[in-house]
Amino acid sequence: TEVGGQAALVQATDPEALAHADVVLFCGPEIDHTGIESLAPSTRTILLDCQEPLTEATPIVAGVNSEEISGTQLIVNPSSATLVLSHLLAPLADCGAIDIVAHVLEPASARDQAGLDELIDQTRAILSMSDERPQAVFGTQLAFNLIPWRSTHRDLAGELSAVMKSPLSAQIFTSQAGVFHCCSVGFFLDLEKDPGVEELQALLSEDPLVDVYPEPDLLGPVAVAGSDKIQLGQVLPSPSTGYWVWAVADNLICSANNALAIAQS
Repeated sequence: TEVGGQAALVQATDPEALAHADVVLFCGPEIDHTGIESLAPSTRTILLDCQEPLTEATPIVAGVNSEEISGTQLIVNPSSATLVLSHLLAPLADCGAIDIVAHVLEPASARDQAGLDELIDQTRAILSMSDERPQAVFGTQLAFNLIPWRSTHRDLAGELSAVMKSPLSAQIFTSQAGVFHCCSVGFFLDLEKDPGVEELQALLSEDPLVDVYPEPDLLGPVAVAGSDKIQLGQVLPSPSTGYWVWAVADNLICSANNALAIAQS
């Protein structure tokens, strides 16, 4: 009942109040099927933070596949990892087929306020030498730790392929990192037409939401928290073929801005 130190009023979904809405945003990991079904056929619905598999919803990344908004009434705001990767990869359309193997490091805030609170409590307990370390959200100690991602049904590779127009083969593994904010993505990239490392870096940073971090060797969540840009770090050629790429974005701002851009469209 409190948001930003101010009282917040929370009401049950009222189908009559939403009957004439042009756009409705549903927030949360579970889908309010009853609320969606009660909307008018002309209402566009945007799902935020949805973890349920939903084949009839179209993932939209503003500026990448925005043209699909006009053809769908049910839109899902993609995961922060999909947002990062699609903005980086979209300018590579002229490089032919893309093969990517990515490792995504998700922050505690990907588990909403409960995840943040548990990480804070664990950190305090460790620093105060206390054994009272809550584990309800993560199942173990996440503070100063790294564990596999748990309890998600989201197909990130399928989501990325649905957004991208270029021929794409993607494999994505997700871990839960002991940081509060920011999604970090390290990936191996192999292109049908190799542009060279300098041209590749220029292409990866071509999207207006992507900035090249001035100190790529030091890029991490601490440097990016609070930024509305995707920060591109190292782009290193592999000894054999392909490239290693590192990028970080504030997951909360990136996701919120994409949802807002969809609604504005």
